[in-house]
Formats: sequence, structure tokens, C-alpha cells
Amino acid sequence: MFYATGKMHTFKSLQLIILLFSLTLLAHFGMFSRANFLLDLSLSKNDSTFFLGKTKLV
Repeated sequence: MFYATGKMHTFKSLQLIILLFSLTLLAHFGMFSRANFLLDLSLSKNDSTFFLGKTKLV
């Protein structure tokens, strides 16, 4: 029984982390104007790691 509740607690904290992460992503993309976002996307279409690094830095 204790093992089951422990698993459930881990799942709930994982859900919370995912929720916070998605909210952070939304906030980051909200700061971009749509045109800038599309420009960045087209510029770094071939190198997705560069694009990911750029969004993390901004």
C-alpha cells in the first residue's frame, strides 16, 4: 500500500513539473512577436539544436 501511494505522489509531482515547464515555454514564446518567431524558425530550420539553445537563452 505504501509503495502505491509513493508511486502516485511521484506521478503528481511529475505532472506539476510538466505543467510548470509548459507555462514557462508559453511565457517565453509570448515574449516573441510572431514574425520574429517565424523568422527564427525559418533561419534555424536545419539546425534544431541551435533553435532550442536560442529560445533557452532569450
